[in-house]
Amino acid sequence: MKLSHLLALLLPAVSAVPCPASPLDNPHPSRIDASERLQIRQSIRAADLETKINYLVDRSELLDLIMAYGYSVDLRDWELHRSLFLDNYHDGSSGTFKSASANRRIELLETFFETFEGTQHLSVPIFIRIDGDEAFVITTLNTRHFHSDGTPEKNTLLTGQYEFTCKRTEYGWRISHINLVNRKKLSQPAYQP
Repeated sequence: MKLSHLLALLLPAVSAVPCPASPLDNPHPSRIDASERLQIRQSIRAADLETKINYLVDRSELLDLIMAYGYSVDLRDWELHRSLFLDNYHDGSSGTFKSASANRRIELLETFFETFEGTQHLSVPIFIRIDGDEAFVITTLNTRHFHSDGTPEKNTLLTGQYEFTCKRTEYGWRISHINLVNRKKLSQPAYQP
């Protein structure tokens, strides 16, 4: 039995709690409980070798996708960033999921990031569930933005979690939904020795 079929039988679908209207402090991430984590681990351990290998390959590709997300922004590699998304995806970071164009996303990011001399986006996956050709990933987020005018008070620290829904395509995994939750933005003056 394929792992995705096994998981579908064992686990109820995780549904994201609807986002509140405020995009600056969305306190409602999806909740993944300990029993769901345990069920996923147990089902993987009980699966046949081929299923385990397929799961590990998919998981590795999803980790690469998530790591490339922040890396592409920090390098301003917009071609790489564009390649991580379906042509049309859904963005829930404003409080409601809206259809968005990946090409338009790149235009907006290019303009937005012109104001920063440098950034560092760290996003560590804390949960991955793979169900056939769809995956749900929750990551932590810790981002620093260094303003290009050198004013320390304009530097920011952004924390929160990302929720990604990814779809398997003929080109590999791509982001179909993105949601930034529990977002906190703080003024973070640069370290002055």
